[in-house]
Amino acid sequence: MEDSPETRRRLPSPRRLLAVGQTTGGVAHDFNTVLTAIVTRASLIAAKSDDPEIVAHARAILEAADTAREVTDRIRRILHQSPPSAKVRVSTTELLTRCVDLASARAEAGGVSLVIGSSAAPDVEGVVGDLVQVLLNLVANGIDATGRGGTVQLRALVSGGDVLLEVEDDGPGIPADLGERVFEAFVSTKGDGGTGLGLALCRAIVESHGGVIAFDVGALGRGALVRVSLPQAKAAAARGERRRSELNLHAMRVEARVLLVDDDASSLDALRVLLEAAGFEVVVARSVDTAMERLLARPPTLMVTDIGLGPESGWSLIQRVRALDSLMPIVVVSGDAATSTAAEHSRWGVEAVLRKPINPGSLVNLLRQLARARLAFAAKVHHDG
Repeated sequence: MEDSPETRRRLPSPRRLLAVGQTTGGVAHDFNTVLTAIVTRASLIAAKSDDPEIVAHARAILEAADTAREVTDRIRRILHQSPPSAKVRVSTTELLTRCVDLASARAEAGGVSLVIGSSAAPDVEGVVGDLVQVLLNLVANGIDATGRGGTVQLRALVSGGDVLLEVEDDGPGIPADLGERVFEAFVSTKGDGGTGLGLALCRAIVESHGGVIAFDVGALGRGALVRVSLPQAKAAAARGERRRSELNLHAMRVEARVLLVDDDASSLDALRVLLEAAGFEVVVARSVDTAMERLLARPPTLMVTDIGLGPESGWSLIQRVRALDSLMPIVVVSGDAATSTAAEHSRWGVEAVLRKPINPGSLVNLLRQLARARLAFAAKVHHDG
């Protein structure tokens, strides 16, 4: 790259990048906390409803929430240059279908037709969530650009030994003076309405998959055509599948009392409703001091706590609890994995650390197992005494 005053002016300063990284971490934490309430409520709807259509809608919400969580993870990973997730064999048809499913509501609201053209291309090797996000960003840009009455088309083709994923719209196209600069950080075609990060993240993801992303003019001489070229999957690549533990409210219940601690009201209430529906007695607290008051008034069977609890850390609460009860099962539910370390887990004897948005089925199953073990141990001690 040419080192000129103009080039230096276009590049983001280290201070700006640091601020973006710090802000992104905070936003990711808050966003994952909000997603916890959404995922929990949707899981309860899916578990309680006998209406297949309602269950299907709830599961669609869960799929979208999973994708949203992957977005925050991906942005943090790129900004902090963390190792990428493991790559698996991915169906190109699945990629296009999932993208259309997730973007269809936005397209319908904007009066834009969203269609899949050819999709008979070989599998690729990659991270499913990352590749879906690339297509979602490109489709969202196309929907915004083409406007009401327009069309955005997705295609999967073969070119030589590579797979081409194409997104084409019939909007005004990319300004000639921008060209490939649209893939640079903080460069946007939307003025103040865009962050200038979407296409930069797309390029980073595609290049991490050994691919290339490029712009071209649409087939009819107008609009924008984006081509993502990716290597075909190796024959031995394992096929990846999204797995989610189903929430079962009818499994054998455990008579156990849970102290639930979270400073976010929506997350706290959603988790309370979930655990009560699963048969637990739940006592809630939004601060360390309140949690200790609840615990001293009537000791719980186990505790579930967030780490960010306002002025005090959840680790401070855990330390105080451990001073009173060294064996109580404790589960940490956190919006940011960076808030906890393996050393802290070992030091304070935490049974598990779950990332928000949690999988409600996994949380309920884990708490049932821990509660049974705790109650069995208490019964044995009482019998031996």
